[in-house]
Amino acid sequence: MLPSNGARALVRRFTNDLRVRCGTRGKPNQKSSASSSRAASSASSGSPGNPGVGVGPLLSAGVTCGIFSLVSDVMVQQFQGKPSKKDANGNSGDNVFDVARAARMTTFGLLLYGPLQHVWYVYLDRTFGKKNYVPHFLAKLGLNQTVLGPVVLLSVFAWNFVLEGKAGELQAKVKDDFWPTLITGWKIWIPLASINFWLIPVNKQVLYMSACSTISTGWLSYASNRSIGNLLTRKRSS
Repeated sequence: MLPSNGARALVRRFTNDLRVRCGTRGKPNQKSSASSSRAASSASSGSPGNPGVGVGPLLSAGVTCGIFSLVSDVMVQQFQGKPSKKDANGNSGDNVFDVARAARMTTFGLLLYGPLQHVWYVYLDRTFGKKNYVPHFLAKLGLNQTVLGPVVLLSVFAWNFVLEGKAGELQAKVKDDFWPTLITGWKIWIPLASINFWLIPVNKQVLYMSACSTISTGWLSYASNRSIGNLLTRKRSS
């Protein structure tokens, strides 16, 4: 039995306080859980202005880049001149379209370059998110040329050589042609990427850069296939 009304009041106050504390503890957890769910959903699906990295956006980026890569290689083969088809006696006949080469460049854009671009541009936008802010603009432009550029260049060289069964020649190819090709690529990409990071919203950047890549991917396709021929010529002459 409690000795006084003051003691009873103290117990009631303690009980009510405990109930309030338990109630308020539960609510933030619910809010935190909901917030975490929204964050996870946003990271995968993205928003209209800043797409996520879920399957849908990656697939869209891959298909877009694959189509432009195919168009680019077809154009390059037309301008470059297609290889001649030889008959059983080794005589040159009609020129033929190099389907295998076009397939290599298309699958490179579809499976690697497109998804990689998407993830990269989302990352840059989230890390350097101030639009038209010169330090962020320069950071994105610099990283794009010094990180993404070399990765894409080495990847497309490896992609072509491995799929052609000439992986053993890859090291010599990189040694001879990496820097000249990269520097030429910078001349193309720095102006285009400047427009991309300054004017184009992130959800349109893969489309814009893929369209621009009809120039750059064409150059990569030309450089890769030209390098194969140059290496074989050097080997025969040595």
